[in-house]
Amino acid sequence: MDYQKTYHTWLQSQCLTNEEKEALKALSHEEILERFGQDLSFGTAGIRAILGLGTNRLNRFTTTKITLGIVKYLKNNNLNNGVVIGFDNRHYSKEFSRLITNILRAYDIKVYLFDNLRPTPFVSYAISEYKASMGIMITASHNPKEYNGIKVYNQEGAQLNDDEAHLLTELINEVTDYLKEFPVSDANLLDCRFDQNYFKTLKNILNPLIKPTANIIYSPLHGTGSQVIPQYLKALGYLVNPVKEQMIVDPDFKAILSTNPEEAISFDLALKKAKQQKDLADVILLTDPDADRLGVAVLHNNEYVLLNGNQTPCLILQYLMQNRNLNNAFVVSTIVSTPLLKKITQTNGLVYQETLTGFKNIANTIKHLKPKYQFGFAAEESYGCLVSDFVKDKDAVQACCIIAEMVSYLKLQNKTLIDYLEMIYQKYGYYLENTINLELKGSKGLQQIQAIMNYFRDTDISFEKPLLNKQDFTKPQESNLTLSNVIKYTFEHSWFVVRPSGTEPKLKIYFGSHHFSLENAKIELNNLKQEITAIMNNIGGSE
Repeated sequence: MDYQKTYHTWLQSQCLTNEEKEALKALSHEEILERFGQDLSFGTAGIRAILGLGTNRLNRFTTTKITLGIVKYLKNNNLNNGVVIGFDNRHYSKEFSRLITNILRAYDIKVYLFDNLRPTPFVSYAISEYKASMGIMITASHNPKEYNGIKVYNQEGAQLNDDEAHLLTELINEVTDYLKEFPVSDANLLDCRFDQNYFKTLKNILNPLIKPTANIIYSPLHGTGSQVIPQYLKALGYLVNPVKEQMIVDPDFKAILSTNPEEAISFDLALKKAKQQKDLADVILLTDPDADRLGVAVLHNNEYVLLNGNQTPCLILQYLMQNRNLNNAFVVSTIVSTPLLKKITQTNGLVYQETLTGFKNIANTIKHLKPKYQFGFAAEESYGCLVSDFVKDKDAVQACCIIAEMVSYLKLQNKTLIDYLEMIYQKYGYYLENTINLELKGSKGLQQIQAIMNYFRDTDISFEKPLLNKQDFTKPQESNLTLSNVIKYTFEHSWFVVRPSGTEPKLKIYFGSHHFSLENAKIELNNLKQEITAIMNNIGGSE
């Protein structure tokens, strides 16, 4: 792509305002290359990008290009049953949803548009409810406020699989005439009546015999969960105290230190509120801005303990094993998630299937297993899980309600989720995990990421402990999964994985250890992290 030519085409377009043109003229040569040197591409969860002008930014023109590609995709595949569109609280989310609506309607494609922001899993559910051909969610999930994104779902309500995403990407790349405007059009609006339909389905997965005694503090981190989660929990009978400052729909996220419930600082205000209450809350629930990920803090011995993204699904899975009929069921997780999920599943005689990172891969695995087995549970380490597959993506709305039920169930026994977790460890062994995220931005960052991946892929590394297995998921002979830029090393009591993020300019290194002694598991994990960190430093990975 001749980025200079594209840059000047934008400058000359009548669709850009004078203010936008002046902003483009003020860019340095390096900034022009950064913004116009490449186009947006699909990652593990659609497209996420920094907002701004340029072909490598998300704006109304790149959104138009993506949507015109979607129009071609729908028409070419005779997908004629309409598109569900949802949006979160971010800058331009509502505007992009209206723009996409106008474009689709211009091509006589039916649209089901949410009248206000709603959780991402609602789009997946609505596709099934209305038998729509596709779903589109305008969201950047837990990314910082500078980002937004476009997440695309197929007619089954799952994120596009690799083949579908590849085909759509090709059609998007064929679009050249996208600096244009479309007239305002109408849509079928989805309102609070849809919320009631979801709630009726949600209640079917809960146990009505368990008295709702949990005292809950909840925060949506300024996002979509504010629209339904506190209301659902209260309707189920729980005492819910929302963090009022974070219930405000705010694209600038002013009252939080992080949009990501994986980061402990995202709990700061909720923890402060919890400690100020006369009656301490039993649990703190935080959903990310599009409400598909859940963070949990548990009151235990008068202190709040944060659960990580591997502990929460293990707790839910063990609870479901004990309190639901999971005969002939299966559980799905990923190659970077805790092996404890596999241990619990197989010890209880159920089918366990592992897949690549991303819920699109989990959903695809669920699809292939469903004809033979019943769905049991699905989760990944990045704070996402699925209790019931009436949604085909991770769903923090479900997760909040099942955690509330679990807290109530244990409270009747004078136990907490931490007690329950210790019981799991005592039975199956101590499984500890940790993740390092290296933020490597821009074209230079991409080069660094590739250099690090090449090093782990091609170098015969001498480790301090015997290596049991090395898997390079770009090689068919080493992977029975879809090929992916992922490398996994396995030792007797530990493992680590190196992979580039599919949604952010980051390199992710996942670590895990397991042992029947907690102390030994800690030592094993710390030693592995130190060893890999030293290797990364030697190849410039921490620069």
